[in-house]
Amino acid sequence: MKPFARLTISILFLASVWATATLFAMEKDGLRVEIVPKVVADRSAYPSSFSLTTEVDEDMSLKATIRNVSMKDSPESTIDYVVIVQRWDAERSLYNSYKGSEKLQALRFGEQVEVDIGNYHLGGHLHGNSPQHKDKLAAWKIVVNQGGKTIELVSASNFDSLNKVAEPAHDRKPRR
Repeated sequence: MKPFARLTISILFLASVWATATLFAMEKDGLRVEIVPKVVADRSAYPSSFSLTTEVDEDMSLKATIRNVSMKDSPESTIDYVVIVQRWDAERSLYNSYKGSEKLQALRFGEQVEVDIGNYHLGGHLHGNSPQHKDKLAAWKIVVNQGGKTIELVSASNFDSLNKVAEPAHDRKPRR
C-alpha cells in the first residue's frame, strides 16, 4: 500500500472515531434522537504567543435532531432537560446544572426536526493547548413527554450522582 493511501485511511479512521465520540444517537418508542454539542457563541480570546493563558468564553447548547420513525404521526410534546457542566474554578472541579423545557412540534411519519436545547456556558482558561482548566460538558438528561409516553435519554451512567452534587447555575460572566 502506498504511503499516501495509508495516510488517507488513517485520517478517515481517526475522523470517524472522533465523530462517533461526540455524537449520541438512540431510537426509542418511534423516535430517533441524535444529540451533539453545538457552539452558539464563542467570545474566547484569540491565543497569543505573548500570553501564558487564554481565556475561554463560550455559549453552548445541545443540538437535538429528532425523527419520527414510527408508522404513525406523533403528537406535540415537551422536552425537559438537565445539562451538567464541570467547572474548573480555584483548581478544583465543581458541577453546575442547567434545567429547562422546550416544546417539540407534532411530527408526521418520517419527518425530522432540529431543536437547540440546554443552553449552557463554558469558561475557564487554557495553558497553551491544555484544556485542564476549561469547563466541560459532564453529562445531560433529556426527557421527551408525548401524551402518556415518556422517553428518557441519558448521556452518562453517572448522571444521577453528578446531578446530586451539582448546584443550579447562575448567569456567569467571565472574569476579566
